[in-house]
Amino acid sequence: RVLILAASASLILVAVRLCTYIRDDGAVLPVLVFFIWLAMAGEGLRIMRRWTNLVQALSTAGPGKRAKSVKFAVDSSVQDSLGMKVVTILVRVLIASMLSFAAVLGVCAIAAAAQHSVGLFVEDIVVWEEAKNELVITNAGASVLTMRRSGVMGGSASRGSTLPSPQDYMACGNTWYGLQLLDYALLSELPYIKPTAKNNLPRLLNLLMPHVNISLVQTSQEVGQRPWMEFELRGHPTEDSRPLSVVAVSGTNLDRVIDYLEDIRMWTEPIVLTIIYTLFPSTRSWSRETTALFIGSMHRMMAAVGVRDDRWHYDRILQHVRNISADGSRQVVLTGHSLGGGIALVVGALAGQPAVAIQPPGVYHSLAKHQAIQQGSHELEGSSALHKKSLSLVVEGDWIQHFDQHGGLVQTMACDQIGKSLAAGCHLLEGAIFHLARHCGDVANRFTEVNHHYDPTAATMAVLRTCWQVALDLLDWKATVSSIFGSAAQVQGILVAGVAVSAVA
Repeated sequence: RVLILAASASLILVAVRLCTYIRDDGAVLPVLVFFIWLAMAGEGLRIMRRWTNLVQALSTAGPGKRAKSVKFAVDSSVQDSLGMKVVTILVRVLIASMLSFAAVLGVCAIAAAAQHSVGLFVEDIVVWEEAKNELVITNAGASVLTMRRSGVMGGSASRGSTLPSPQDYMACGNTWYGLQLLDYALLSELPYIKPTAKNNLPRLLNLLMPHVNISLVQTSQEVGQRPWMEFELRGHPTEDSRPLSVVAVSGTNLDRVIDYLEDIRMWTEPIVLTIIYTLFPSTRSWSRETTALFIGSMHRMMAAVGVRDDRWHYDRILQHVRNISADGSRQVVLTGHSLGGGIALVVGALAGQPAVAIQPPGVYHSLAKHQAIQQGSHELEGSSALHKKSLSLVVEGDWIQHFDQHGGLVQTMACDQIGKSLAAGCHLLEGAIFHLARHCGDVANRFTEVNHHYDPTAATMAVLRTCWQVALDLLDWKATVSSIFGSAAQVQGILVAGVAVSAVA
């Protein structure tokens, strides 16, 4: 017993030393010390078993004698049973999944750091142009939205001068803080466009929203943060007559690897829950509070061992929304498309502000992670923070929406590109704008005709041309390698957090 106590005390000291060594600030985390000690103690017991059996065999073995092994509480022959074999296979599958997930995160993190250091970005993915009486928005050269403006056609405007207003969906004709769904969809398009003199965003904003007094107040293209814009509406009817600020968040940019990394990190836990539901169907009866406890506990455990997964692309957005809504002098609404819509829902729930999301992935379960990480006045409201003040517009056939379940008010629309759904034909913001204009009309009478064309082959060729250009730029391998390792400090935290998430999950 004395020997065991002495060995345990020695291992605790070693664990404390290792903990202070791996931590930059030298802090000692009790949970981390415990797990290090537990791992070393388990390995020590396995080594002791092997050496004890070896010593016993050497001391008793001889001519005509049969070696006897030391009997332990757990018979090692149990390991040969069918149950243990199944458990071993499952553990190996889980370890392989964990390593694969960590490898994907690592590759994305290194590629994102290299891309940022070398500057391998496409200048403009989404562009717009004003041609006579038409406004054309092109996304990646494949999705083309054409809007014919009213009041500029002269004598030719006699037939079909305004869009029909069939009101095909329950959400049609309704407004949220004075704006209809079509308005929020149009505002969600703007953050995809880089605010340069060539793009002239104020002019585009006036063309898209001529019926309101709206101005572009602030744009953010900060590295490592999600691009977003703030619009201010004055003299527009709202519920309480306060000025309205609309914060529009950009979705995934096709040329940015870091955006795909953020997508993976945002919706890791719901995918893990889906796997658990498949393997153990009875877990589908878990309440949202149960899954929130599971997800929140996982991240609190990570924080307890010193792995902080609290840096997200929405940090600046959340801080800004809290600042401008702190005094209550203005109404704030968040909006966005795809990843931007998911972030709008998360930030709205954390800050207690309404959100109108266009084709977002669900955040019903993944919200628990952000509530556990972020410190805010609404973090204890659970799913009610999402249900009270959120509207999600989802499209049938859009596989992006199935990453998690949806909460709050949900309006489902049909897809006009259902035959191209696998090529993201039902996830295009331009397609959603076209469908809204066609089936809900335009109350503001801005457009007389709206058309949408999608050619995924053109997008594929654009991606191939971009990859070819990137390959040419990467021929200078020395500069590329130095850039990657020069940014190693930026990706270290993401790599550690990714391994920890996959291990705990």
